[in-house]
Amino acid sequence: MRYPIAPNVTAPTLGDAARLALPARRLLNRSRIRRIASARSNEERDVAIRRWSTELLQTLDVRLQLTGLSHIDPRRPFLVLSLHEGLLDVPLLLQLPVPMTFVARADLAAERPMDRLLEAGRPILINPEAPSALRVVLREAERALGQGRSVAMFPQGTVLGVETSFQRGALAVAGRLEMPVLPVVIAGSHRIWEHPFSPVVRRGQRVHMEVLAPRPVAAAAEYRALEREMKERAIKNPSAWPRRYLPERDGYWDGYRFDIDPDYPALEEQISRRRRAVAADGTARATRTV
Repeated sequence: MRYPIAPNVTAPTLGDAARLALPARRLLNRSRIRRIASARSNEERDVAIRRWSTELLQTLDVRLQLTGLSHIDPRRPFLVLSLHEGLLDVPLLLQLPVPMTFVARADLAAERPMDRLLEAGRPILINPEAPSALRVVLREAERALGQGRSVAMFPQGTVLGVETSFQRGALAVAGRLEMPVLPVVIAGSHRIWEHPFSPVVRRGQRVHMEVLAPRPVAAAAEYRALEREMKERAIKNPSAWPRRYLPERDGYWDGYRFDIDPDYPALEEQISRRRRAVAADGTARATRTV
């Protein structure tokens, strides 16, 4: 049985629901979100949303193990590239001492409670399936860079699991704007809030977040090597397990943009077969319609 806390959010036990219901109303209060969104400066907004994110993680009793902070120069803007497991990755990244502008899917703005979170953070909203997505990211990332802000991207573009491949958009941004990459390995966050696979929120989950040394990434080979390094660290991390993609459990997400890492050839072939079947079915239906 699931116990409701907020729109599209439930708790696995009645006790957790009782503990989280009042804090959820306080955290998602529309007036509070609007105050954050309407801050007079980026600096004020950064302080407010970081405070909000810390309160959220404390409410959920997240057991965060954070390493590698010595790699960060807070005065220097980066392209922050993070492994992606769930929507709580954003509050986790906000614990880093770096003013960040996030890149997010535009369709999240139509979901509750994500609409309020996005309103507060003012991210760069894109439709990854649209041809204009990279152009929008480049334009807005350049603007953020001009303000001395880092840009945070999830290069997998999905929360399906560690088996999904890095998309080339982040490589294009790093190369075009000559931004050093700050890699962040997150493992275990998928256990906190399972959206979009389930509305369940869990308290007391272990999360490991490791900041790696910043580096220039200007070539595909460097990008691929970085992807492998980050995923290997997530998989071998002993304190929190990364999310794994099982299509039979998680679905095939037809029409959404994601690719399977070639290091997982069996899964890559499974998704390819599915897409060929969907394409063939669509062609057959279009032929019958004509």
